[in-house]
Amino acid sequence: MPAIPNNINGVEIEFSDAVNTSVDQRVIDALNKVVKPGIAAGHLLNKIYISSANDQHTSPSRHVQGDGKAVDISRINGNKMSVFLSWKCTGKSSRRCNAD
Repeated sequence: MPAIPNNINGVEIEFSDAVNTSVDQRVIDALNKVVKPGIAAGHLLNKIYISSANDQHTSPSRHVQGDGKAVDISRINGNKMSVFLSWKCTGKSSRRCNAD
């Protein structure tokens, strides 16, 4: 299995100590498409923190299915996502939430 690199398109990738960076190649391909310094207009992406990948989970989690098909990104540019972002939610589904 390929490993998630420490740098993707010029963006530094940091990992929790518990992360198994070996994942399905399709996860690496997806990260290569979306992790870019200028992915969001007006904001510079310098660093992401992956808190979980092919580890710490049990089936049926996508993290451990096959060769590892999911990653959790918990920090952007050093800011914890759960603290840094505020959310506006509409409707009953959390899938209808947008970050301010």
